[in-house]
Amino acid sequence: MRAAMTNIFVYGSLMSHEVQQVLLRRIPPQLPAVAHGFHRFQIKDRCYPAVTALAEGSVQGRLLCGLTEKETKLFDLFEEEDYSRQVIQVATEEPFEGEAHMYLWVSGDAGLYGEWKYDEHFVPNLAGFVEMCKEFMLEDEARLPPHLGFPRRVLPFHPRSRSLRSSSSGWKNQRRGNDSRAARMGF
Repeated sequence: MRAAMTNIFVYGSLMSHEVQQVLLRRIPPQLPAVAHGFHRFQIKDRCYPAVTALAEGSVQGRLLCGLTEKETKLFDLFEEEDYSRQVIQVATEEPFEGEAHMYLWVSGDAGLYGEWKYDEHFVPNLAGFVEMCKEFMLEDEARLPPHLGFPRRVLPFHPRSRSLRSSSSGWKNQRRGNDSRAARMGF
């Protein structure tokens, strides 16, 4: 029996091949795509965007094709509770069959404004964001269920603080800006 594969429409930091390589350990097949009926907002003090439904809007991005179950679960962890994976319709230049998923912003409108642009808002922060993705992988791979096949690389200490790690430290707090370095970098 063939394992189920997922297609995910990405529109922000996950469009970066560098980020894909760190998180997935590969760059999956992908197509340019557009999701109609949505708008990509800037988030105050963040370098990544939020997408919400907006009837007259459209968002350009990339359709990542054929993600495995473990890759999809990893993206679910990466996007945390601020986003919810939903099935959507996408338009592609090349013929595409199957459903597409997209992470929609579910954390309210506070802090959302304008229109987010990849080259303007993300690219200047790419190197720092890739480093934070590497830290995410060190911290969160160990929390994935073993049947998903990620190697167990458990670090007994948090790499920055040298203190014992807990599930509430590290990536989530840094990404939300609770860490001064992450806040300065817009994560």
